[in-house]
Amino acid sequence: MSFSALKARLPAHLRPRREKVFGDGRPRPLDRNAKVRIMHLARALWQRTEKGQGLRPCQRAKHLAVLDAPLWGFHNARSGLCFPSYGKIADRAKCARTRAP
Repeated sequence: MSFSALKARLPAHLRPRREKVFGDGRPRPLDRNAKVRIMHLARALWQRTEKGQGLRPCQRAKHLAVLDAPLWGFHNARSGLCFPSYGKIADRAKCARTRAP
């Protein structure tokens, strides 16, 4: 019997799991031009919506503000590190920390 067949027969809590990969991640140094390109692509993506999938203009503005906050406010252009909390992003984007249902 193969290992995958044995693994499938085990209860879920005994199956081997892959190791979680959290932490620093891969820092990406971005210069001003790269950040402007990211924001331009995000705006273009919000303009290109399918029929029935559109967001109201105020929702688009908040989504872009939430992207703008870590990109321009917290991202270190030289080292590429960016570790803001949800609360700080919400404060910078002038929106609520949680999404309403």
